[in-house]
Amino acid sequence: MRCFWTALGLAASLTAHAGELLEAQVFDRYSPLAAADEFSRRVFTPTTHDRLQRFQQAIGQHAVEQTVDLSEERFDTFLPSHKPPGGYGLIVFVSPIPRWPLTHDWKKVLDREGVIYVSARRSGNQQNVYERRIPLALHALENIRARYPIDPEKVVISGFSGGSRTAMRIAAAYADVFTGALLIGGAKVMGEEDFAPPPLPIMQALQTRMRVVYSTGKLDMPNRRLDARSIAALKARCVAG
Repeated sequence: MRCFWTALGLAASLTAHAGELLEAQVFDRYSPLAAADEFSRRVFTPTTHDRLQRFQQAIGQHAVEQTVDLSEERFDTFLPSHKPPGGYGLIVFVSPIPRWPLTHDWKKVLDREGVIYVSARRSGNQQNVYERRIPLALHALENIRARYPIDPEKVVISGFSGGSRTAMRIAAAYADVFTGALLIGGAKVMGEEDFAPPPLPIMQALQTRMRVVYSTGKLDMPNRRLDARSIAALKARCVAG
């Protein structure tokens, strides 16, 4: 993927002009990937997923199908000025703060490479990972794919700091959907804390088609050490990265 679009140059409406940031967009398509049972199956351990299902059966109630109301959410999208022959690339970005300021340098690289960028607002580190951060990223993916021709081989999940840690969770749980992960200044270690390996078919996709790129400043030693542990955990599970 052209060195992952040169690691992306790194170490509000459909009628808006291409090559501009489309701000505060409202989306209306809910991703089936974020629906309660599918989400639980992918994100949680098999034991946790089974317990949740048994609990719902015992009380005679089902979990809320979708945990966000898209009419209340806003998304920022950058649409490049040209569409590559095979379709746009796509990067779904998880911000550590309520609204991520997309810089001029990012816009230049996105425009040059023909990559659409989308990021949900109100998806920062203070938000719930399971109820908001992961679902909002999946809804963003669903709506962009519905609106624009996307190259399925160039669909990347990314984030910064705490958003990067969430992005890694998404990359693993949805490795059959995303083909790359660009992790900036943050990572998680598979097998530790609440980060379980995904179900076998998805794990096989993670091993065979996922490209993981770590981008952390050379002086950020805590995160560089975390990156090293994260890489080792993936390699131990035959994920090439």
